[in-house]
Amino acid sequence: MLLPVALIYWAFWAQSDTSNLFNNSWDLNTLLMLAGVVTTAPLLCFTGAATRLKLSTLGFFQYIGPSLMFILAITLYGEHLSMNKASTFIFIWAALVVFSFDGIKYSKSNKK
Repeated sequence: MLLPVALIYWAFWAQSDTSNLFNNSWDLNTLLMLAGVVTTAPLLCFTGAATRLKLSTLGFFQYIGPSLMFILAITLYGEHLSMNKASTFIFIWAALVVFSFDGIKYSKSNKK
């Protein structure tokens, strides 16, 4: 769907040294072409998984990535942990714990 728009942009407005594929080395052109595959493959895997999971489970998993980035920023990269950041992190995960316990309770009541 975006290919015609991208080709028009590339042909008329993208005037840099690397936008002309004939002026680039083969390894840069290969890298540019494989970038689409590398970007598309995880999105297709996510789409396949999203159709098989309940939306509540999928929503819960959406918090894992940002939380891991937060923990990496604090531990590995030495980011300063202010009280605002810590309280926000705690409140978000407290809400997720409450949501999870409510889901477990609802699941057990439906089995009876």
